[in-house]
This record gives sequence, C-alpha cells and structure tokens, in this order.
Amino acid sequence: MTASSKTTRSLVEESLREVGIIRENQTVTNTALQRAISKLNEMASDWEADGIELNWIPVDDGADILPIDETDERALRYNLALELAGSYGAPIPEVVTTVAFATKRRLEKSTTSLVECDVSHLPGTNYRYNIETDE
Repeated sequence: MTASSKTTRSLVEESLREVGIIRENQTVTNTALQRAISKLNEMASDWEADGIELNWIPVDDGADILPIDETDERALRYNLALELAGSYGAPIPEVVTTVAFATKRRLEKSTTSLVECDVSHLPGTNYRYNIETDE
C-alpha cells in the first residue's frame, strides 16, 4: 500500500468537477474549499464510526496531503462529490452515484473482519455443521 500524495484541494476540485460545480480550468474558492473540507472530515469520521478503517486524521487546509492510502482516493472523491452536489443543489450524474457506491462497498469489504463467536454455552450447539458439505 502506498500513501497518498494528493492534496486536499486537489481532491475537492476533482469532486466538484465530477458533478459540474466547477469547470476543468477553474479552481475552488477558499470559502467553498473550507466547506468541502468540513464535509470531507465529517464523511471520513462517519465512515470510521461505521467500521471503515481509513485511519483518518482530520485535514484543515487545502495544502494538507490526504491521510489515506492512494487506493482509497477514488472512493473519497466520488462520495465527496455526492455530498457536495447535495449542498449545491447540483444534479448528480448516474456514473458518479454508481462509482461512489461501488468504491465505498469495496472499502467496507476490505476493512471488514470476521469475528469467531463461541456459542457452545447455548442449548443445542454441541455439534459441528460444515456449510460447504451440508453435514
């Protein structure tokens, strides 16, 4: 895994472009950047609370390097685009929604761990069942 080298400003601008809030040659204003950074920190904190392990450290400035693995950048970009589109009342292209959900689902799967539970104390659990052989 490789740490991201992308700045927060770069991620925000890419997210805004995905939903047509700014054009390719435009940059984000400082006010819009701070609003987006706030939403990004909230979103990442929510994901961590839901069990998605980003190891997120809140960012404060557009020059901050994203505190994530570079393989997680796409999930943040498209999901932040959804968040920002809602706050600007911008239409959301179907591809943005599709990629946002798919990349978040990938993150959920990659950070989910199975926990083995001991149920031997429950009545009727003194046998083993193999799900693969149905025995």
